[in-house]
Amino acid sequence: MTVEAKTGIAIITYNRPDHLRQCLESVLEFTQAYPHAQVAVFDDCSDYDIDNTVQNRCPVKKSSSNLGAVSTKNRALFYFAKTIKTRTIILLEDDMIVTSKQWLPTWEKACKIHGHINYTAPWFFSKKLKQYFQGGSGSPKDPHRFAIVTGQCSAVKRSLVRNTVGYLNPRFKGYGFAHVEWTDRLISLGHGGKVVPGRKTYFSINEGIAPLQSESLKDPNELRANHQTFKAITSDPSQQFISRPWLNRMERSVFLHDQEDAVSTPSATS
Repeated sequence: MTVEAKTGIAIITYNRPDHLRQCLESVLEFTQAYPHAQVAVFDDCSDYDIDNTVQNRCPVKKSSSNLGAVSTKNRALFYFAKTIKTRTIILLEDDMIVTSKQWLPTWEKACKIHGHINYTAPWFFSKKLKQYFQGGSGSPKDPHRFAIVTGQCSAVKRSLVRNTVGYLNPRFKGYGFAHVEWTDRLISLGHGGKVVPGRKTYFSINEGIAPLQSESLKDPNELRANHQTFKAITSDPSQQFISRPWLNRMERSVFLHDQEDAVSTPSATS
């Protein structure tokens, strides 16, 4: 009997086969005890044979061109929100590995309580960044509270994607600011953090996952452009709900084509 997928785990990847292999193997190892979860890989048009790396261990959703992390994460949200219709969606970047079988129930519980939860990166506690720490033990009921956020792993309720906040804003292209703006929209409505005058607080946990050593994907030109986009978007309070993960008909056509053309094989955890 096929178990209904209640949690979707999306591995976001681009041109890092070694990272993807380690990430996927760890996810499958520590998620196999949870048949209600489905794992899928979302690839941003890598230039190597990703099917050889994944080896039919889970579905692979490929993009037809390199469109960046925003589009890739939106395809994952769309897939698990509208196609598979899971209750919880976890976005996991390929430079992360799972280290404990407790990771999934902990992340699911935190997401159920708060609607949205982010990852506490170990460097958040460094001397340079400790000023941003605002408290919390890191448990689902008492998550860490920081004035900074990273998008390496996050979880969100499907209902928030479908009805309340929607997708990452497709106006962002390339690296930087898109995850921050998405999370800001969520916490402004009371999910995964708090907003008080002059300060934002992001809820995060670090149960059962750890980062791999990897090179930064920062591009100064993309950061500058996305910073301008971020300022323009956040100055418009009407942008609370992004109902479509595309900007125009051409982007819509490409997006939906990539959804339909993706390889779909049985998940190792379903």
